[in-house]
Amino acid sequence: MSNAVVLYRIYDLPWTSGSEEQSRFRRITRSTLATLLVLALIVSFLPLPKPSPDQVQEVPKRLARLVVERKAP
Repeated sequence: MSNAVVLYRIYDLPWTSGSEEQSRFRRITRSTLATLLVLALIVSFLPLPKPSPDQVQEVPKRLARLVVERKAP
């Protein structure tokens, strides 16, 4: 009988991730996306203050000067 030695190499690179790491990544990604979705839904249903019609917003002087100095085409 001959003693046969089986030689093989593992062709994985050091940064190649295994199945355990992949499943952990997917689980973290799913939970993060679910949390963000819930937060987005909550924020979208929050009431916004209505702008007061009698309150006038002040236009910056630079913008006002630009509008006044605009030439007709």
